[in-house]
Formats: sequence, structure tokens, C-alpha cells
Amino acid sequence: MLEAILGFFGRLIWFSITQLLGYWTGRATIRALSLGSLEVSEYGYYNQRPFKLFWRRGRQLIVSFMVAIGVGQFLWFGAYFGTVVYLSRG
Repeated sequence: MLEAILGFFGRLIWFSITQLLGYWTGRATIRALSLGSLEVSEYGYYNQRPFKLFWRRGRQLIVSFMVAIGVGQFLWFGAYFGTVVYLSRG
């Protein structure tokens, strides 16, 4: 029983870290690549447009926080995979 509880909390902590790290990395990447013209919605902001990836608020294009998480996690996975491939060839 203790192993199940510790495993659950371990997965919960890992999920939270990867979500937040992916969000902040993706947010910075999207803002940098768009030269500041795209805005990323706040983390967990479901109420605005729940099933849309992009929407406009006036003239400003807003990107969903789920897109930022996906971009950030993709970048971290690429960095990890690239490091493993580089070190395995050494």
C-alpha cells in the first residue's frame, strides 16, 4: 500500500514538473520565434476558449497554453534524445 501511495505521488510530482517546465519553455519559445507578436494564455486558463488552439482578442492573436506545453515538451524531448544519441556515438 505504501508503494502505491509513493508511486502515485511520485508520478503526480513528475507530471507537474514536466507540465510547468514545458509551459514556461514553450511560452518563451513561442514569444521569441514570433518576435513578441503572439501572446500565450495563462497556464490553466480553460474558461476563455476551451477547445481552441488559437483565438483573437481584438487584434492580438492568443495561443492556448496547451500549445505552449506541447512545444516546450517537444524541445525538452529533442534535447534529451540528441544528448543520448551524441553520447552513445562517443
